[in-house]
Amino acid sequence: MTDTPDLYGAILCAGHGTRMHPITEVLPKPLIPFLNTPMVAYPMGHLLNAGVGRFGVNLHHLADAVPPVINPIAAMFGQSVVYTREWEIMGTAGGVRGIWKALGEPDGELIVLNGDSVMNIDLAAHVEAHRASRARATIVVRPKVDTQPGKVWLTEEGELWGLRDARRAGSPGPLVEHDFVGVHIISSSLLAEIPLEKGCMVGDVYIPMLLRGEPVNASPMEGFWAAIDNPRLLLDTQRRCLEDPALFEQAPMPAPLSDGLYVFSQDLSLIHI
Repeated sequence: MTDTPDLYGAILCAGHGTRMHPITEVLPKPLIPFLNTPMVAYPMGHLLNAGVGRFGVNLHHLADAVPPVINPIAAMFGQSVVYTREWEIMGTAGGVRGIWKALGEPDGELIVLNGDSVMNIDLAAHVEAHRASRARATIVVRPKVDTQPGKVWLTEEGELWGLRDARRAGSPGPLVEHDFVGVHIISSSLLAEIPLEKGCMVGDVYIPMLLRGEPVNASPMEGFWAAIDNPRLLLDTQRRCLEDPALFEQAPMPAPLSDGLYVFSQDLSLIHI
């Protein structure tokens, strides 16, 4: 994969992972194995597929455990990684701004992913949609499902009109509720305006943009996505992927030895990227 010079990455890994207790008492959430692979390896693969060779990671809970896992994976795929250590959790806005600063505040777009989500996504297509929209920020969304909070409101034409309880001015007609999958594409001009302090990208950045009439683009996706928020979801989602091997495109799964029986390899190059 050829690096895209004006495209950079950020993987958010600073949370406590309290809903994953007791696992996260000894292991940071992005390092929890999903199908025998640290969860953070999957967003790294998505960034690589999009042409991102340089990315940043923010750290807080059990911070010293993360680089020894990420560094060899990044080296295997020719990626370069920088870290920011948050002594107090900065939220998504402060975390994103800190990573961009650590990267040297480059021109271009920053793709932001969570370190604890697994999904099938073509990031390059969403970057293309972001650029075509001429908006300074794009969020990736999907149709709402019962198990997710939704609160992302699109017009029938796909224009982002509301977030949480906030709405743009005017009456565009019926709105369709969607879920935000935690993927952002943010232009450097907007990153430069985000204060390096604790804050929320949705509440403190995107909602004020909508209310003052500045568009935030929504790029839709379909297919597999799972935010691994608790041990039950971890187990259930892995079971789904084992029962339907075609479900998760990045799953590092060899051919079964027999019906339903797999032996996983320690070779991370098996990750489908």
